Amino acid sequence: MIAAAIAAIVIGVVATIAVAPRTRALLAGVIAALGDRERAFALLDEAYSNRDYWLTALRVSPVYAPMREDPRYAAMLRKIDSR
Repeated sequence: MIAAAIAAIVIGVVATIAVAPRTRALLAGVIAALGDRERAFALLDEAYSNRDYWLTALRVSPVYAPMREDPRYAAMLRKIDSR
């Protein structure tokens, strides 16, 4: 419950400020860790579109651990590899 509340606050703050396009992948990991996978994967899609540097850490960073069991994670890795 507390993580969901924190995620809602972080998402609300992010929605009201300009988040640099090339930091969305990093933000996706934080949001996923707080429990909002839907928003996290939406941010990863935006990160892919913006060629976010942080996508290079997707395979190895523990920040993305909460996302790894989701099939969309493997799909994103395939998209990155095909680029």
